[in-house]
Amino acid sequence: MSQLQPEEPEHVLVASVHDVRPLATMLRGVNFGPANATIIISEAGLTVSVEEARTLLGRAYIPVTIFDEFKYNPPPQDESEQSASQDLEGDGDAGTMFAVSLDTLLECLNIFGSGSSNISQASIENQRKKKWKHGSDDSDDDRGERRNRRGAIPKGNTTIDQFFFIGSGKKTGMRLSYAGTGHPLVLILAEEATGPKTTCEIQTSENESPVDVPFDDSRKVIKIILKSSWLRDALEEIDSTCDKITFIGIPPAETLPGSSTAKGSIKPIFRLRAEGTFGSSQMDYPNDKDVLETYECAEAVKFTYRVANIASALRALQSSIRTSLRIDDEGLLSLQFMMAVGGAGAFIELRCQPLDDP
Repeated sequence: MSQLQPEEPEHVLVASVHDVRPLATMLRGVNFGPANATIIISEAGLTVSVEEARTLLGRAYIPVTIFDEFKYNPPPQDESEQSASQDLEGDGDAGTMFAVSLDTLLECLNIFGSGSSNISQASIENQRKKKWKHGSDDSDDDRGERRNRRGAIPKGNTTIDQFFFIGSGKKTGMRLSYAGTGHPLVLILAEEATGPKTTCEIQTSENESPVDVPFDDSRKVIKIILKSSWLRDALEEIDSTCDKITFIGIPPAETLPGSSTAKGSIKPIFRLRAEGTFGSSQMDYPNDKDVLETYECAEAVKFTYRVANIASALRALQSSIRTSLRIDDEGLLSLQFMMAVGGAGAFIELRCQPLDDP
């Protein structure tokens, strides 16, 4: 008589990916500061928030499209938990919230050495078009497509092997589970279904007072959308001795002071100026749709920030396609990065407070 296999207990979250690189890319984009990251699980995916000294907030919005399997079973919440998660999400949908060490999580994703390498959007799309084959599946039928991203798994294949990749290339697959408050975040990782597997348990904790830095779009004084490479190149050129960076914008009809524009060239309307002990440097952006795809500025704007805070955006910039830059009337800076991984809904946002005494 065959023995019945015990059923897996219901978890708050069960998710899997055949390649951890898109997920790791999103997490690295907000990996700054010594504090733990706050993770909110919702039907839409994961929201990962990190803050530093209440002056810098980073938030990664990781949609369910990044995952090959995503099953969320929300536990009952009291009113205080619902209020905290709603405030952090900002969209009115309560989720399940916990805190975890982001450094530790990234180290686990890279345990086989392939979690920190870059991945292009083209390779992600090609990967999604493939039918996943399992160890006992040598046919080319549609069984691989019957696994629904929301968690439906083909009958007759209930082993852990189904979550890991079989094929060429060095990819780390992962299955993640979280059983709720007081339980660890459990990761099972492997490079292929027939190879060795590693289980990592990361301690979680409750986050009693999530920090938010709200941005009111109705109070913005400048809005810019540009290719991320234009901003990344400027930030990478800042000298290491610089400690302040000033964002200066003017209406399109005006001219930046101190700018030398050659006859026939396009005048600059936006400037980044970095200053330090041994001098300063600046980057001017012209009123050109090929550079500044969107530019809205009704009056002169000038706010100064810590270079260290703005430099925290570099990791997100390296993996993003476009950047939206907004500043409100009190100098709160919002940088939103459209990521090259994860499809629609995958983006990272940084919000930074200005210096009181620039």
